Amino acid sequence: MKNNYVKYILLTAVVFIYGRMFVKFSGLFEDEPEYEYVDYSSQENNEIKPVDNNYKLKLEYNDPFLGKISRSKTTNSLNSTTISNAPKTLKPESKKILPKVVYKGLVKNKKSDSKTGLLVINGKSYLISRNKEYDDVKVISFNETKCDYEFGGVIYSDEK
Repeated sequence: MKNNYVKYILLTAVVFIYGRMFVKFSGLFEDEPEYEYVDYSSQENNEIKPVDNNYKLKLEYNDPFLGKISRSKTTNSLNSTTISNAPKTLKPESKKILPKVVYKGLVKNKKSDSKTGLLVINGKSYLISRNKEYDDVKVISFNETKCDYEFGGVIYSDEK
C-alpha cells in the first residue's frame, strides 16, 4: 500500500510540472497586451538640426610595433583626412644570435633511399636533408653521429 502511495504522489508531481511547462510555452491564460496608437508626428517639431562639427579628433596613441607615440595633425571636421608622420624605416640588424641547435641523428625513411636527419632548432624539430635551410640554419652535411651546418656565414658542427 505504501509503495502505491509514493507512486501516486510522484505521478501527480510530474503531471503538475509538465502542465505548468505546457501552459508557460503555449501561452494559455496569458492576457493580450492592449495597444494604443500614439501619433508622434503631431507632437514634435520636424525641423532638421545642423550637425555640430566643432570637435577635434585626438589621434595620439602608442604605435604597437615601434612603442612610440605617433603624432598626427588634428582635424576640424569628419570629412577631412588626417596626415600622420610616417614612421622611419629601421635598419635590419646585421648581427644575429646563434640559435640552440641539437642534432638527434638519422631518421629511417622506408619510401626512399635518401638520408634524412632530425635537427632541433630553438625547440622546433625539423626533418633535414643536405643543402637546405631551416630557420636561417643551412645544413651542409650530416651522418649518423655528426651534423655540420652554417649560420651567418660561419660553419658549426654538432654531435649526437
